[in-house]
Amino acid sequence: MKFFFTLITCAYVWLTAFTAQAQFVYVFPKPGTTYHLPDETIILRNGSLLDAASIRNPSLVQIHGSLSGLHTWTPILSEYKTLIIKSDNPYAWGETVNVVINDGLKKKDGSKIKGIAFSFQIRNQPTPEEEERIRLSDLNALKEDHNLYTSPRGNNPILGDLDSMPTFKITTNNNPAKGQFFYCSQSEDLADSSYYPSIINNDGSVVWAEDAGLRGHDFKIDYNGDLSYYDYINNYFAIVDSNFNQVDSFECIGFVTNAHDMVRYSDKHTFLIGTDDRIMDLSQIVPGGQPNALLKGAVIQELDSAKNVIFQWNGFDYFKVTDADSNTSLTNGIVDYEHANAIERDYDGNILLSSRNFSEITKINTSTGNIIWRLGGENNQFDFKIDNIKQHFSYQHDIRRIANGNITLYNNGDYLPKQRSSAKEYSLDEKNKIATLVWFYEHPDVIRPDSIKGFDTSKVYGRASGSVQRLPNGNTFICWGDVYSKKDIPDMTEVDMDGNITWEMSFDDTSQKSYRAHKYVWDPCSRVTGYTLQSFPDSLQTFLSWGAASGAISYQVQYRPKGSAEWQSVPADSFSVLLSGLVPATTYEWRVVTICSDSASASSPYSVTDTFTTPVALYIDQIGKSLISVYPVPASTQLNIEIKNTDANLITISNTIGMIVYSKKIYSGTSHSIVQVDIHHWPQGIYQVEIDNGKSRDLRKFIKQ
Repeated sequence: MKFFFTLITCAYVWLTAFTAQAQFVYVFPKPGTTYHLPDETIILRNGSLLDAASIRNPSLVQIHGSLSGLHTWTPILSEYKTLIIKSDNPYAWGETVNVVINDGLKKKDGSKIKGIAFSFQIRNQPTPEEEERIRLSDLNALKEDHNLYTSPRGNNPILGDLDSMPTFKITTNNNPAKGQFFYCSQSEDLADSSYYPSIINNDGSVVWAEDAGLRGHDFKIDYNGDLSYYDYINNYFAIVDSNFNQVDSFECIGFVTNAHDMVRYSDKHTFLIGTDDRIMDLSQIVPGGQPNALLKGAVIQELDSAKNVIFQWNGFDYFKVTDADSNTSLTNGIVDYEHANAIERDYDGNILLSSRNFSEITKINTSTGNIIWRLGGENNQFDFKIDNIKQHFSYQHDIRRIANGNITLYNNGDYLPKQRSSAKEYSLDEKNKIATLVWFYEHPDVIRPDSIKGFDTSKVYGRASGSVQRLPNGNTFICWGDVYSKKDIPDMTEVDMDGNITWEMSFDDTSQKSYRAHKYVWDPCSRVTGYTLQSFPDSLQTFLSWGAASGAISYQVQYRPKGSAEWQSVPADSFSVLLSGLVPATTYEWRVVTICSDSASASSPYSVTDTFTTPVALYIDQIGKSLISVYPVPASTQLNIEIKNTDANLITISNTIGMIVYSKKIYSGTSHSIVQVDIHHWPQGIYQVEIDNGKSRDLRKFIKQ
């Protein structure tokens, strides 16, 4: 202990020199920063590959909290590039944390890395009143941005009734790009809280749609090929397979996950935006600022394939509150000064961030955390050589880097002299900081009937939300977002490079909108979702079932005794099959493949391999045939129980919670009995049939459809 405090004391004597010689290009928390959480993680990156053995040196790291004392720690090495150090216990509220990384960490080539010493501050514990202010601010933000009334901090949401799919009309369908449109309709009417993720074809025919309650926001295909959407019930991004079954989820560590964007890539890295709420005194920073203003800032997290945070960036450490656009009020009790709404990994591995309330695109260095450049808004560093309006863009959404190296964005156009939204494409000379507009699209004014003037013209203006997507054939697909004065105004438009409208859609209900919309060529032959596999074994036969797979016209089931090399195959036209001729008391393996063409040339990979074990046969005749049969499986209106013995048998049927729903005694002297059970009014689910003759029992399961 004495050595540690001596070391810490010395560390701050030579901290400046030590830091100057340090060989870490990225250090988190940023040295000297404040307002960190008690479970904060230390992240270090040298820029070279690291030696895994050297991170296990117990004297490598020393962590001391000014209130909590010494901390033990656990190292994690991510992809040999990033050292993550997790304290085994949380830090104390309001304390200063001193960290010393001693010499001893090595690169993979064996060379040593010079150490570093730094400190950071843990924020004060929020009072109950402050926590309530934060909760209410979340509600207000959701109502403003997404027309929801639910809290992202654990409170039960207010759910509306399930609805029918919102109807729409296709007003133009003139040789658009191939593919399907992905969107999630949501209503501005607070009484209608249901989201409706949907996939439609160019002609408006529905491929898939579902009333998802408060799930489905920002429905899309990620860069890595997964389907995803934001789930407001659990406040995370849900990953679903091509059968629309959830298989994973992603959320920020330590912060509420911002619903505006998540991007995932083929290297299994995920980028998320979180919300950092801080109560600060703005009275000395902004004229008229509140002394206890609640500021809402943005946090960026990059997660590796194991969901470790390997990069964290907090806007409070790099932006000023006064960076906000002049139209953003800084004197309210709640100040959303930044409003991050889109994130994109650039081709060089750095990050593009869209901050709506700055009217700015910011490029962030993922190696150091430093800002590389700022485009647009009042902190603009670029010279715009060509543009259609002098303000360039305002309160934008959906920054994307496209295949030709340019960027696209959706210019909402808030507070411009003429409030009109547009899709814009810029070429950026990042070295000389020159931005050139190379393409843009503004929708022609819409002529609408007017009871007084006879007709009226309206500009297409989405005050919030919206997206721009460059399609493979060169067309551009635009979601206009939260369109103002919506009657007869389009919600989505596809145009060619000459600005000709090739496809356009409007919701019939003017309260409906989509936060973003996307178009993909999507023709899956999906693998059966593993957790939908179910088996209902009997001694000589087993009923197998699975969930539907997208694109399937049939299935093929393979099964074999465990340990056997040979598979046996059985075709299936639906989602189930009955295997017969099995051996009692035997474990079998089975799997399913999806067939998507009549010639079976298009098929999916096999599902995961599952197992079932046939029970010991209690009712078997001399030639090995079962004396008990339960059919059909599955059953919908009537279940038949066939018994071929002369014993007195008690039949009971129970549901999954053990409640007996049927019971009947079959008396001795009858050599062949068939009991017919009316089940048409029973709830759907799995039921167990038990046949007891007083000496032994036989159990069977069936599905009620």
